[in-house]
Amino acid sequence: MPKKQIVIVAVVIGLLTLVGLYLSMQKDTSTVKVSITAPDTFEQGQLILLDASRSQATNLTWKMIPETSNFKIISGGKQALFSGDGSVAVYTIFIAGCKDRKIDSVIHTLSFGKGKIKIGKLNPFQMKLISWIPTNATDEERIRLAQSFKSMATLILNNQLESEDDIIKATAWSNREALGNDIEKWNPFFAELKNELEANPPENHAVKWREIALALDNK
Repeated sequence: MPKKQIVIVAVVIGLLTLVGLYLSMQKDTSTVKVSITAPDTFEQGQLILLDASRSQATNLTWKMIPETSNFKIISGGKQALFSGDGSVAVYTIFIAGCKDRKIDSVIHTLSFGKGKIKIGKLNPFQMKLISWIPTNATDEERIRLAQSFKSMATLILNNQLESEDDIIKATAWSNREALGNDIEKWNPFFAELKNELEANPPENHAVKWREIALALDNK
């Protein structure tokens, strides 16, 4: 980690420690605990969910070092989304929260990793999606379609596509452009996907679109 980032992290930790000691002297009747569930590494273009929803604390404050526009706090401050292109090898995420005038914090490091995520890590939705891929589809088609969903996820993450209607229309256009004349063979795939999304509406389209792209990449 660059020396400047180390200094910033150290200063932040020091300040929070002092504040925590002061607040704990004022009142010490309950437990406060900030925790995070997140991977340690990320791949280029991968959408990462940082989950602090199990923390026994309120008013969670997030800080990513170095700062990036591809970091978005969601779920009322309980979760965050991140996507990196690999130009920065290591990101440090700092989260602090309080409860009854007590404070706690946690630091998590995300490092840029290499290698393909193995298919065993795919979830049931992704495994189902793989079964819909046309048997005569080429690897090139899958890669182009995966890139289309990745691009749309990035636009959603950057608030460039806000309404569900905008997301669906933009994604349909992007997929047609990606597949070109090969799109007809993929129509059954899109029909199955449409039915699945209507039966189980995604809470976050950016996350779901990344899941689709990852499944396509791992076929």
